[in-house]
Amino acid sequence: MTITKQEVQEIFTVDVDELLNAEVDTLNYIEQNHYGDFLIEESEAGDERFKLWANYDGEDITGIEVEYFGRLNSYKWETVFEM
Repeated sequence: MTITKQEVQEIFTVDVDELLNAEVDTLNYIEQNHYGDFLIEESEAGDERFKLWANYDGEDITGIEVEYFGRLNSYKWETVFEM
């Protein structure tokens, strides 16, 4: 399963282009994982859940990922968008 950039913009309130160009010290994030990536936003609709991550290499935001968990993939976390 994959989703488009337009679908990402419909799911989340954060603008993905702005996120890619954001300064790390200005990010509003929920948590940081052990890889250093930042969880920016979570979205839930019924039994479907999405997570928006900003990939971080220790200096800059290098990309974004969206993870999905729901009926369309047998309820397991899966990356459905990368940029």
